[in-house]
Amino acid sequence: PALRRKAAPDVDVLYGDTRHDVKREDRLPSFQRRPAFSPERLRSHNYIGETLVVRRQLVNEAGGLAALTATDAHDRNLRLCERAKRIERVAEIFNVTPSATFCRLQPRSCDSTSVTRRYRSRR
Repeated sequence: PALRRKAAPDVDVLYGDTRHDVKREDRLPSFQRRPAFSPERLRSHNYIGETLVVRRQLVNEAGGLAALTATDAHDRNLRLCERAKRIERVAEIFNVTPSATFCRLQPRSCDSTSVTRRYRSRR
């Protein structure tokens, strides 16, 4: 119902909330409620998430589906939203993801040498 109300002819991008399911029966799912659209906030981090409803024409203008799926979600969302005329948040769950438990998380090491080298070469 909320999606139909927001799907006006001039809306180019819709985004919504996320539910994180937990695999333990004694825990309730958590919800990630997203705020209203802000281009400044989107430039700093991908707060609108990975699941969007986008007009096909806008996808084509942003390089096409193949180009957009070859990038990460933040880059894709920046490309789409910079071309969109109207972006709306819908107060509905657009995405359901399983939450990782801390006991299953494995630490990852990061080699910062290449990042540091690239940063210094820009100076």
